[in-house]
Amino acid sequence: NAYMYAIREFEDAIDDCKAGCVNGVIGSGTDCNSKSSAAVHAWDEGVAFYTGSLEGSNVGGNTAGVFSYRLAEKRCANFKTCGKQSDSVSGVSFVNIQLFEKLSIGQAKLLVGQCEAVRPVLRDMVALMSIPLIQGTLRYAYKIDKMAGGGKEKGEGAIFAAAIIPRVHHCNSADGDIIMKHMKIGALSTSFAVVRAAFEKNYACMNITCQEVGGIWNVAENKYYADAGPCRQLVAGTNIRDNTGTTATEEKETMPGWATGLIVTVCVLLALCG
Repeated sequence: NAYMYAIREFEDAIDDCKAGCVNGVIGSGTDCNSKSSAAVHAWDEGVAFYTGSLEGSNVGGNTAGVFSYRLAEKRCANFKTCGKQSDSVSGVSFVNIQLFEKLSIGQAKLLVGQCEAVRPVLRDMVALMSIPLIQGTLRYAYKIDKMAGGGKEKGEGAIFAAAIIPRVHHCNSADGDIIMKHMKIGALSTSFAVVRAAFEKNYACMNITCQEVGGIWNVAENKYYADAGPCRQLVAGTNIRDNTGTTATEEKETMPGWATGLIVTVCVLLALCG
């Protein structure tokens, strides 16, 4: 599927990267990690699999898109996480703004052979790419629990959950099990509060924040749905992203607090989810 394959291409770029290239060339002047071959070529393929051809070249893409880029754009309007500050219901999604900045950073490092320096950049990218999957799971958990959602909502919720549960499970297997119990096809009941709490306890481990995930926004009433606003607990020592491809540690608002096979078989279906 495209979501996982994009990550694989980014990993492949690091695998293909040749260290020690001064200004992107080796001593003889031969291309080292050029845009037409080797590492940066694989990096560009990752971008293609993340974005898809239907988005076009304009900033913000095209609503005809169906890959992960478009999912981030749809969810930012649902969770008020559009814009550079992740606080708007319009504009380019915070996820895509941040991701494409990091894509440029990673490309630059690859070109000059700073191979291992790309790995923390990629970790941040994967964290960002997970946010719309969490938002999708939360959105449908709310619809099922609070809005009497039917088969469509339960099916879409199960797809989103199956795509992100392996990442939660890596942080805390019990919390991954809780989300699966409430979101799987045939679940006896679904509690939005329980699902949300299971996610939020693992935000720090997943290298994301409350503000980045946001809350479920009620467009008609211009406010968050009841009990669905962003989490606001202050936790010290949380890793946060900067735009140098590294992480910094400071006090930041974050969350209070199986596997890989599910991602591989399910995420391609996200193109069908609203």
